[in-house]
Amino acid sequence: MKINILDAGIRQKSGHHFDYNLRLLKYLAQSGHDVHVYGYAGMDDSVAEAFSVHGGLTRLFRTYQYCPSDEYDWFAP
Repeated sequence: MKINILDAGIRQKSGHHFDYNLRLLKYLAQSGHDVHVYGYAGMDDSVAEAFSVHGGLTRLFRTYQYCPSDEYDWFAP
């Protein structure tokens, strides 16, 4: 089965976004599923390496989970 994990909060190794999603990815991949993770575009390289070992990874979201909306230019490319 193809499974996608989408979480804009995946950006650094500290915190529950990294821990929870990595455990979920490992379990699903070991169970034979094709898993792809979509996270914050500016995630740390060490985070990207940890996820890409077990499945596909795309740095997608331009804002992270807790980004104040007044600090982001929603119309920038």
